[in-house]
Amino acid sequence: MSNIKIYARVRAHEKQNYKKRPYLITSREHNIQLMLEKRTITNEVKIQAKNYMFDKVFDTDYKNAAIYNEMGFMLVSNLLKQQNSVLYVYGQTGSGKTYSLFGDENNMGLLEMLLLDLSRSCSDIVYNGVQIYNNKCYDIFTKKELKECEQSDGSIEFLNIESFHLHKFNDNTTRDDIIHNVGNVIDNIKSARYVGVSSSNKTSSRSHLLFQVKCGNNYIKIVDLAGSERACRSKHNEEHNFRENANINLGILAIKECIRSSTCHSKKVPYRNSKITKILKETFCTSVNTFVLATMSPLKEDIVDTKDTLKYISEFKKVKNRSPTLKPIGQKGKLAINKCNMKLNNALDKQQFEQTKILKLIEDNISSLRDLHADIKKV
Repeated sequence: MSNIKIYARVRAHEKQNYKKRPYLITSREHNIQLMLEKRTITNEVKIQAKNYMFDKVFDTDYKNAAIYNEMGFMLVSNLLKQQNSVLYVYGQTGSGKTYSLFGDENNMGLLEMLLLDLSRSCSDIVYNGVQIYNNKCYDIFTKKELKECEQSDGSIEFLNIESFHLHKFNDNTTRDDIIHNVGNVIDNIKSARYVGVSSSNKTSSRSHLLFQVKCGNNYIKIVDLAGSERACRSKHNEEHNFRENANINLGILAIKECIRSSTCHSKKVPYRNSKITKILKETFCTSVNTFVLATMSPLKEDIVDTKDTLKYISEFKKVKNRSPTLKPIGQKGKLAINKCNMKLNNALDKQQFEQTKILKLIEDNISSLRDLHADIKKV
């Protein structure tokens, strides 16, 4: 992947105690330091600081509009440059993923601001949406189960998915019309998502959402991953809840492995490990710009999940600029290289000899011509 930008957001919480926050943001908002409590053998509490570096860390005072100014404009700019982009939104359940992407009554979400910008700058915008719940795919707008067709390259195409045109600013439409149209798109997505009760959220998204915007042959894909949750913290321990969490975590881990393999220029990308990675297969290549937004809780009681979130996305950062490593040359390889060098040297020596011979003949001819010219002058 040519460009990977990783962001972390700490969303404000009504229970947050600002004097006892379990983290510290330093280095001009590029580093977040997590304060982990550990007990020694003598039962003493020791604070261990763990640092994580990202392209930008948004603290609790950042609004959705400020976050969009940092990363949303790049998505639109890439599309206008005929470049493809994908944005992953990831975090523990209740950490503010849905709020960041869809907003609330008082604040627009990133997706709504993105659609408004695209309606101003692009002429023909087509969008569609898919949600994946328990390994089944549904059209987010028609709510129909989608018929999947696996291609020869392993990717999945949907035979009955419906796409819609986004209204554009022109003489016949006003700003209020566009805002109303975009608002309807957001409301339809919210109402169609599968939600459930989690340890931190009464309306936690339990399905992965893939929202795609296309302009010509180029696209922006928004991937809202379902909230991750440890099984030990789940309030509902029925069998279907465990299966639901297992499917969610499987897709999240599969995405990480695919991004890691693509960044490391591996020969094989393990996109077949999950339904969501099969659908996103075309995004795991060097020509797609990748953005990751991780959301975190500021509460001390959620520090274990916060640590897991930071560890998950920091692994992308570790491999961000890693170049492919070359295997050491064996003895057979060295002998073959030496043999090639000998042949090349012999060929060059032969060529140099021929060139020297020709130059000698030219010099002899020039000398003879000079002598002949001198004889002619004497006569």
